[in-house]
Amino acid sequence: MLHPLDIHVANDEERRAAHANVYDVWARGATVEEHVNRRDASPLHRRGRWIVGCVAGRVVTSLASHAVSFRLHGQSVPAIAIGSVHTMAEHRGRGFAPRLLEWTERFEHQQGARLSVLFSDIKPDYYARLGYRRCPAHRGFAEAEAFTTDTDGSLDGFRLEPFAADQGRDEMQRLYAADYGREPLSMEHAGEYGRHLADRRPDDVYCWLVSESQHAGYVRLTRAGDLIKIADYAVAPSAGEETAREALFRLVIAQAATQGAKRIGGWFPDSASARACFRLEDRPDEITMIKPLDAALEVDDACLAAADRLVEIDHV
Repeated sequence: MLHPLDIHVANDEERRAAHANVYDVWARGATVEEHVNRRDASPLHRRGRWIVGCVAGRVVTSLASHAVSFRLHGQSVPAIAIGSVHTMAEHRGRGFAPRLLEWTERFEHQQGARLSVLFSDIKPDYYARLGYRRCPAHRGFAEAEAFTTDTDGSLDGFRLEPFAADQGRDEMQRLYAADYGREPLSMEHAGEYGRHLADRRPDDVYCWLVSESQHAGYVRLTRAGDLIKIADYAVAPSAGEETAREALFRLVIAQAATQGAKRIGGWFPDSASARACFRLEDRPDEITMIKPLDAALEVDDACLAAADRLVEIDHV
């Protein structure tokens, strides 16, 4: 028997109620009020479309649907990224979350979305039953000072050069599109979404990968205590791009210790350059899963494999 559940797009009050409900999962040491205010002011959460399920007027289950776009077999495909799926403890086991997801997918498909992606923090079998397919999802870590640079800070003819995000956004987007757009599946970083990514973490550090006075790539770094996360990166396509990626990773690792960091990590594909620099492992959470919302859309095994290259800044 289906329990009564009113599913709809949240108003402002319901969105804040949804934030309060997830306090038990994502509090991060804040009070309830601080937690709600922080999430409500976050560019990430402000951009998402919040969908709620209510019982007797009370928000008991919720999620956020974020508009994104994928490059799929050379074509731009409108999509959604699902995040913050949550049901209050006393209402679990009633099938509320699957109904919420089904309603959201149907609604967003009517708005034009053709693909859905989520990053599972629970056993992926749960979402597999709802039609989501698991993709390879790796992460890696290294200790600071694992590599050394030349006296001028260069390594194998490469060096890092800091820059301001607003001054390098267009070139970053071009480099990202050239690097990742060749894959059968990739996230697009252009337009409004690209501007949003820059706004999400205003304290992030950006560096060009420079070779022979040319920009051979870029890296975006997020500081979290004694960890530096490589949140986004790309290199210019060339015959030596794996060499460039490895140089970029080695330079970040070598310079991290000068900034007081102990570890460097992030999302990396199972590739030669990543294995040369990081201890790679399957991600135990934030596992990438994809579901077509359009039956005509071809998401084959090559697309699932390419999803291993999604970068951490795309996580919702």
